[in-house]
Amino acid sequence: MSLKAWATPLTIGGFVISAVTGVVIFFHINIGLVRPAHEWLSWLMILGVVFHLALHWKGFKGYFRKGLALGIILLCLILTGASMVPMAKPQGGGGRGAMFQAVGLLTQAPLSTLAPVLGQSLDDVTATLKKSGFEVTSPAQSLEGLARQQGKRGTDLLVLLMPKGKGR
Repeated sequence: MSLKAWATPLTIGGFVISAVTGVVIFFHINIGLVRPAHEWLSWLMILGVVFHLALHWKGFKGYFRKGLALGIILLCLILTGASMVPMAKPQGGGGRGAMFQAVGLLTQAPLSTLAPVLGQSLDDVTATLKKSGFEVTSPAQSLEGLARQQGKRGTDLLVLLMPKGKGR
């Protein structure tokens, strides 16, 4: 079977996986294996594109001679490079940055440290997490670590543990 027979279908299939899972992740819908599928199966698209480019290299080179096409390609390369630049952390306190930092500290703290902060015993925190399907094996585990095992975020688990007081 020739490369030509499967390069384009592989590119299309990989695109479908990457696009659908990317949209689901964008809208923060945590279902099934969406995140690992996006991270791992998107390689199929990359592989398909590499083979597709190899097959159509002569035609592809023509895009580097067309103003609009070259501009779009360069813009995408610049945006890709810019997305890799580390963001400066905001100076000072307060605002949303401080809130996100505080939540990050909570989700990365060992369960033994987090439980008293939430006004709960370690046993209660462990029981709630186990009842929700998470395998707690050590008080040194963090919500972030437990969540990652199931393709979720630590904040999803933090919400499970929040006290159910007034206004909730």
